[in-house]
Amino acid sequence: MSHASAVRVPHATPAAEPHSSPKADLLFDAFYAGVMGASAIMLFFLGADAIRGLPLFTPSLIGTVLFTSASAAAVTEVRLDMVAYFTLVHFAVFIALAACISAMCRRWALVEGHPIVIVGVVFTVLTVALLLADLTLMPGVVSALGLASVLAGNAVAGVVMAAFIRWSHRQYHLGE
Repeated sequence: MSHASAVRVPHATPAAEPHSSPKADLLFDAFYAGVMGASAIMLFFLGADAIRGLPLFTPSLIGTVLFTSASAAAVTEVRLDMVAYFTLVHFAVFIALAACISAMCRRWALVEGHPIVIVGVVFTVLTVALLLADLTLMPGVVSALGLASVLAGNAVAGVVMAAFIRWSHRQYHLGE
């Protein structure tokens, strides 16, 4: 038997790195920036609540006002079921807001040398969304928590989300 009939295997060539689509990049940013921002503000308020001796009071307050007919002033204790319900909504809202923020940053090319602008955009979007929710879905929550605490929490979430979005967008542009 001759070797001429042997099957020839072509040399393997390295596969080109798959380049993700803009939609996939947006979903990546939305998920991770949203989860990071939601986690940052939850940790901020967990610390603030713990200092006051009422751990988990903030998510319980918001959940109770959002899902029951109770007023913010009437909420005095922590309800773990309301903490769980609010946490699900909280993460979903932050992921949706992060998608909008990431799209704005991409559309207006805010990531190229403008980190403070990203923080400002994130902070503004979060604050406006919360104030609108306070007026329509959960009246009295901002007053019960204190505007200064709400603004500080939004600033923390804004910095975390902006840092991730900037990192993510720079990774995307460096890979091109």
